[in-house]
Amino acid sequence: MGYPIRIVRIVTGSELAALRNRLKATQVAFAELIGVHANTVARYERDELSIPEPVARLAQVLARAHKPKTKRRS
Repeated sequence: MGYPIRIVRIVTGSELAALRNRLKATQVAFAELIGVHANTVARYERDELSIPEPVARLAQVLARAHKPKTKRRS
């Protein structure tokens, strides 16, 4: 019997890409933030590699903590 999908995969590749884009980070910059190689991020986003739960949770926390810069009116 396999694990429920919510345990095995809490973030899909496209969701990870959306989280990264919310941070306005390149794959290289995002990889440095989460401690993996940039090629690994690319493979996660293409769903070639399963995204480990700690990586998924870290990405979610980073995206939640990110406060977008707002433009001030002059």
